[in-house]
Amino acid sequence: MNVYSFQKWLPAIIVSLLLISSCTKTEDPPRKVGEELPYPAPAKTLGQLLDSLPDCTMYNAMYKRSGLKPYIDSANGKNPNTPFTLFVPTDKALSAAGYTMDIINAAAPTILDSVVRYLALSGNYRTDPHVPSGTTIFTLMQPDPNLVRTTMPTVFSAYQPYVYLLTPDFQDNALWLNGKKVSSTTTPLSAINGCLYRIDSLVQKPFYEMYQLINTDTTLSYYIAALRINDSLYQAKGIIGSMYSNIQYNDTLGLMLAPADAGQAMFEVLLAPTNNAFRKAGFQSIDDIRTYINNSALASSPGGTQMLTNLDSVLSFHQLLYGYYSTFGWIGQGAAYIYTCDMLNNPYMAQLWVTGVTPRVSLNNVFFQDAGGRIAVRRIDAPTGRAAVITSNSDIPTLNGVLHHVDDLLLPNP
Repeated sequence: MNVYSFQKWLPAIIVSLLLISSCTKTEDPPRKVGEELPYPAPAKTLGQLLDSLPDCTMYNAMYKRSGLKPYIDSANGKNPNTPFTLFVPTDKALSAAGYTMDIINAAAPTILDSVVRYLALSGNYRTDPHVPSGTTIFTLMQPDPNLVRTTMPTVFSAYQPYVYLLTPDFQDNALWLNGKKVSSTTTPLSAINGCLYRIDSLVQKPFYEMYQLINTDTTLSYYIAALRINDSLYQAKGIIGSMYSNIQYNDTLGLMLAPADAGQAMFEVLLAPTNNAFRKAGFQSIDDIRTYINNSALASSPGGTQMLTNLDSVLSFHQLLYGYYSTFGWIGQGAAYIYTCDMLNNPYMAQLWVTGVTPRVSLNNVFFQDAGGRIAVRRIDAPTGRAAVITSNSDIPTLNGVLHHVDDLLLPNP
């Protein structure tokens, strides 16, 4: 193009550029990378959300007939923005648990409370910055004065009614409750007064103490026998008083009665060795266990000492007392019950100080490792010793802790 031609077309080029520029100015400026898009505020309350969910009609009927609805309505009457979190089992989940609409309509409100209140929390769990995933939280279940323990030692404060606990966790793009995967989504439905999560299976409150469960579990008969033989020797030496009447250092069965009431007592994780675990370690019968315990130095000592028996020095690594307490404002006070989904991923338990080993998570005197998709437990004082692998019979909530079955004894040598 010669100079004359360029000059001829210059006015048209300028007009075109001006038109393009004017169009560009009317557009919104580009958003920064990672900036959140505007999200409309929730338009429905929790009750209105429940009315709109066709796959949660049974829970909705429970909710309306229970004491939870008037409780939330009362709180929102005083402050409409008071938030709550509901974990809502679908009709399919409740049907699988044996519920029908006829059963729900005939049930007493207190029975329905035991379902819906256990799956309800004060506060918006997903958005509260003070509560990390995997935190055990007080539920909206009414404190139970009938579960106050009367055998607690004086080191604990005044007895308080039992408070029920729930542990929500978000891992692998899934929602877990008490170690059980209940939903493949971690995104709640937001409401004006909180949020709700639909869950695919019903998670219920615990009904039994740790001791009650292991005492009736036939796969743990060697373990319960070992505890009883240990304690009978302690009692004979005057180390503990009347059997189970008080909780003391060597009183292994008594420690299982420690409650999780109102955050004032110890929270227990029990790695219960099965009968096969004892056999793998060389104890083919209960008589073998008794002989081994009676060969302890304590058996020939004059008494009055707090030393553990030969076997209790091993079993002490299976009974973990964990007293992690925190206050989470309006969500409630919590403590860490440890489920399998926490054992490899809980940042609050991470320890990196074991010589020659880098465990991701540790608790008291053990640490946890991935064992080909299963979880292996090892002693911190013997990181290359025998590993006890957690079996599929695990994550069993009790009134005073979480029960896990393991397939070996935590001996210091392989």
